[in-house]
Amino acid sequence: MSIMFDNMVGKSFEMTLTNKGKVTSISGFDVIIRDLFENLPKSVESQKEQLSTQMEKAFGKDSFIQSMEAATAIFPEKPVRIGDTWMIETTVMSTMEYSISNVYTLKKVTDELYVVIAKGTITSPENADFMETNGVLMKQELSGTSTSKISLVKSTGWVQNSEFKQNISGKTIMKQTADGEVMEMPMTLKATTLVTDKN
Repeated sequence: MSIMFDNMVGKSFEMTLTNKGKVTSISGFDVIIRDLFENLPKSVESQKEQLSTQMEKAFGKDSFIQSMEAATAIFPEKPVRIGDTWMIETTVMSTMEYSISNVYTLKKVTDELYVVIAKGTITSPENADFMETNGVLMKQELSGTSTSKISLVKSTGWVQNSEFKQNISGKTIMKQTADGEVMEMPMTLKATTLVTDKN
């Protein structure tokens, strides 16, 4: 996996957004997915097809667009003033499906920037179906919170920098067959994502 992730470094793609941050087109990402499998050891040749399916699901075009929109589609539908709030809900489907419900607040306005903060809740679907992964039936039950601070350039609406923190807990539920014995594995995820417009 470290080789595959290393193959992503330095690659570029093009993406077109609406003025509300919705992705309308993306190009070049299929090349990034294709190049993931360069320089892999011969011992994993037989697993390439399975790995390709997993990576396409986790990092493919659709899941990538959803992940990007979770960070870019943050704008209100109408003009707001300092202190005003608005809500945006996003569903992301990658290796797991989850929904993010964020309440955004325009915190500050400077000569160059809009500063927005957000507080969110993260949930996985109730009564989700098991999905087969590596021959094992799996599903995840997760919940958590997130906080964000985003500085937007007034002249373009583009993110100058942002900090996104997630705190998620829950469990992965697994079984070998549809009527097999159920195993549960608790999990906790704490993550901080930093975005900047600097190279």
